Amino acid sequence: MMRSFYKPAWRQLQLFTIILDLPQESLEELSVTELIFTIHFPHFEEQPKTIQLKPGLHVIYGDSGVGKSAFCKMLAQLNQNNVNTNFRISVISSYEDVGMVLQDPDDQIVAPTLFRELAFNFENLGMESKEINQAISRTVDRSDLQFDLNRHPANLSGGEKELVNLATALSTNPKLLIIDDGFAFLSRRRKNELIKQVKEYADNQEAIVVWTTATQEDLSCGHTKWELKLDEFEKSYLKETATISAEIQNGMMFLQCENLTFGYEEKNLLFSQLTCSYGPFRSFALVGENGSGKTTLCRLLSNVLKPSSGSVKLLLGDRKELRIGYLPQFPERMFGGFSLSELMMRMRKNHLLSESAELFLKSSLKQFTVSWDLIKDNPINNLKLSVTRICLILMLLHARYDILILDEPMFSLGHSQRMKVMEQLRDSMSRKHFVIISHSDYLVRSICDAALVIENEKLLLLQEDVIHA
Repeated sequence: MMRSFYKPAWRQLQLFTIILDLPQESLEELSVTELIFTIHFPHFEEQPKTIQLKPGLHVIYGDSGVGKSAFCKMLAQLNQNNVNTNFRISVISSYEDVGMVLQDPDDQIVAPTLFRELAFNFENLGMESKEINQAISRTVDRSDLQFDLNRHPANLSGGEKELVNLATALSTNPKLLIIDDGFAFLSRRRKNELIKQVKEYADNQEAIVVWTTATQEDLSCGHTKWELKLDEFEKSYLKETATISAEIQNGMMFLQCENLTFGYEEKNLLFSQLTCSYGPFRSFALVGENGSGKTTLCRLLSNVLKPSSGSVKLLLGDRKELRIGYLPQFPERMFGGFSLSELMMRMRKNHLLSESAELFLKSSLKQFTVSWDLIKDNPINNLKLSVTRICLILMLLHARYDILILDEPMFSLGHSQRMKVMEQLRDSMSRKHFVIISHSDYLVRSICDAALVIENEKLLLLQEDVIHA
């Protein structure tokens, strides 16, 4: 039996269908207060397991590559083929109201302004202009979106885009909300606020919220907690993370701003006549609320962007020329058309990598169960996000850079992968200096000896006891 319905909560599709794998006489047994699905692991000869989720927040943790995104799409009935190398699921659901927040925030934004973005769902419902304006006002108020609605979405930070996507998904009050690692770029304060909001929404609307995450600590937030593995889907409990202890030495790196002025839009300056000097550091973190300018400052430091006026630079002793490596928030967009081999060849031509770099990568990737020979010639945008990030981090660590600027280096990585990457970073601390943007307190405290917070167009030094508390 096939049942079709029309609801615009899924952003880029106006129509999709649910296949009910049930005899017709069983339809009355379906409940709007439960999501029922059966999960299979045929490659591991596991017995099928039927899961029931009732209203509330259900957190599903899983390392990168186990199939979290595929799992989400299957729950949303967007993968009708129901094929995955690790598992397959069959869904029994009576929901006609599904909202979804994707892992990559840019994949969900389609309109030229925030107003048009928020209006998208309501226009598909056939609302009149007056009704749409009222609905957008309610959405903005409920979600606390403090943005100019005429702003172009491209000028938002990754965290701000996630806020917009969540607000859009919630705008039609879906009974099933699926969040595919959709809080990864949010500040800790904003993330905690949204989790509280999502829980209240689930309680008030009697809705089911499924949130998949690569951060094991997020398990503490759920009404129920699950772990998705290659061969199992089971209830989980938050495990204690072992602390990596290592002394962080004082460095000789300084940050200097002189009358720095920059903004993507003339009327919305991120920095205006900013003058400051901080250091010495071995490594420091950039922290602040979403949209405060952390990524922008990294782009200015790496010369990807030029200031409107003034200057900002990193100093290292009395050296006049510094080699600065930069890992952007979404590296697959910057290097997408290149293969890893091509990128390595370009770095060799610029004398940034030695001839032994390939052997180093091949050896280092073994601990991540990644075969260099199988991935090296594929375009970067065809690789898994986690594989791309791991390879580029390892490549930067081996390269002849004095300072590495890493913008959310742990995004898309699972717990075990994060621990291994952190080991690599720590092993390089005697040879390299780091500037890190991350909402992971654990990463900041483990790698950085200081943190600079961007707040109200100012750059302030956080006290050391705050960083290492």
